[in-house]
Amino acid sequence: MPPPAPAALPRLLAAISAAASSPADLRRLSHLLLSPSAPPPPIRCLNTLLMALARHRMLPDMESLAARMPARNLRTYTTLINAYCLAGDLPAAKRHLSSLLGAGLAPDSHAYTSFVLGYCRAGLLTHACRVFVLMPLRGCARTAFTYAALLQGLCGAGMVREAMAVFAGMRPDGCAPDQHVYSTLVHGLCGAGQTGEADALLTEAMGEGFVPNVVVYNALIDGYCSTGDLELAVGVFEGMQSKGCSPNVRTYTELICGFCKSGKVERAMALYSRMVEAGLAANVVTYTALIQGQCNEGHLECAFRLLHSMEAGGLVPNEWTCSVLIDALCKRGRIEDAQQFLGSLVQKGINVNQVVHTSIIDALCKAGKFDAAHNLIEKMATEGFVPDAHVYSSLIDGLCRENKLSEAMPLLDDMMENGVQANAVTYTILIDKLLREFGSEGPKKIFDRMVVAGTIITLKME
Repeated sequence: MPPPAPAALPRLLAAISAAASSPADLRRLSHLLLSPSAPPPPIRCLNTLLMALARHRMLPDMESLAARMPARNLRTYTTLINAYCLAGDLPAAKRHLSSLLGAGLAPDSHAYTSFVLGYCRAGLLTHACRVFVLMPLRGCARTAFTYAALLQGLCGAGMVREAMAVFAGMRPDGCAPDQHVYSTLVHGLCGAGQTGEADALLTEAMGEGFVPNVVVYNALIDGYCSTGDLELAVGVFEGMQSKGCSPNVRTYTELICGFCKSGKVERAMALYSRMVEAGLAANVVTYTALIQGQCNEGHLECAFRLLHSMEAGGLVPNEWTCSVLIDALCKRGRIEDAQQFLGSLVQKGINVNQVVHTSIIDALCKAGKFDAAHNLIEKMATEGFVPDAHVYSSLIDGLCRENKLSEAMPLLDDMMENGVQANAVTYTILIDKLLREFGSEGPKKIFDRMVVAGTIITLKME
């Protein structure tokens, strides 16, 4: 059967491009292109389809297409190798490398870089470095992406000094550092507590003509916020704008989170207003940080106004948002309000996590409402939540405060039966109460259990 006319190539590529957003369409097209009744399409089209399948992580479909291809070239093999390295399936990537070599082909920079990336993601940094060193010996030039892959692996493992040594060899190797490289290094240095070094690195790069993008600036701002150097973070924020780089939602959110954690909620709210004026829409993380900041300051009305603004903007609060609000209500003794809010979340179909239930149980126990606390624990069980040591400790503490030691002690057995390991807090509560009730002989059995469990605590005698 004759191959398709050259004029058919643009149409085939257009069909693949049109199907690229839909896995179902890609799967259908892969079967149509290699059906027995159709002429074999050019290998360029099949490789393009293979890459589209790879972007959707459709590995079985890739294998099926590759097995039915009448011919393969270097691009075919490198696409398969890259897909499996990204998926963390290094044995499959090596299998395709063997097929590549068996076909008389030599791996190119793309194939080697895929293995550097794959080994780094698997935490096999020695293997990644070995491939990196091997590349020029095999006549393959390293690219900026090769360096970025290795640098990200080293920085992610906390090996910042080694990453900087690799970076030092980048320009002599003929590779110009790009935005990805600098953002990786800035993140790595900041994560290692070397924010000043990150700033110096960026200043030096800018002196050599490098123009950072918003991702690089955000990495430095995040670093300063993490160390509490908020004024330095603001300095970067103002400086990026003076250099023509506009902050994005993440930029504002990082600063807002930093100010809220430092108790500077007014500064955070001012940034929020500035963000809205800039035409940027806050996301769930932004709102939740502001809500937590207001809750920490005791401004629950402001926190709930932010929640309403968030929902009015079409955003759905996540589990973190809900747990922050419920915990704040419980800590201020507004248990009924917390329960009503929880009920409204359930009615809206919003999932809540165990932290939410634990906060309410803790508040109920502190208020002496043990029956209500037990009922909520039973409800948790029906929803698939298993009470943890914190829940049990709250119950035991509440009962001990109410001088109901006879009811508190059996809960320790319940924990064991339910596979929940008592922690130091649980034991401390019981030992303290037993010492007060029965003197030094009281907690002997508890001590024996602790020895068996290997739990260590520090007793505070009064």
